[in-house]
Amino acid sequence: FVTGGGYADEEDSSATKSWLQEAVPELHSKSGQDICLGVDGVLCVIYVNTAKPDDKSYTMLKEVYTAIRSKLEGRGLNYKVMWMNSSIQKSWVKKFNIEEVPQIVVLNPGKRKRFLIHNSEFTVDAIKSTFDNIEGGNAKFKSIKGGLPDLEVA
Repeated sequence: FVTGGGYADEEDSSATKSWLQEAVPELHSKSGQDICLGVDGVLCVIYVNTAKPDDKSYTMLKEVYTAIRSKLEGRGLNYKVMWMNSSIQKSWVKKFNIEEVPQIVVLNPGKRKRFLIHNSEFTVDAIKSTFDNIEGGNAKFKSIKGGLPDLEVA
């Protein structure tokens, strides 16, 4: 039963969309619109690796997110943190020219799709520095020619 009449579509039920409850969800064909591509006014922070973030990486991502979120309260910039399996999403890895993983990509999924790759050490301070550059307007985003590839099923 659905409020307002009709039937619940189990595929679209928030109960079946586990990525909506995860702190760092996986970006794939089913979650893409909900966590990044269909969300207005957000920059998608994508941790690209061959597997789900381990405890150390998860803690680092959480620490970075907490730091940038506190600086952005009420300023209009919003970030969503997620991860992508580079073994499955090969067309995205190719589009972003990623040669080594793990890697962090910041994607602006708006009308003019653009991205930035974190090109420094994989430490909390170095990653926070990348976000300081974004917030300060000093980051160099690259346009995505030809649009984004389709996401694969996880």
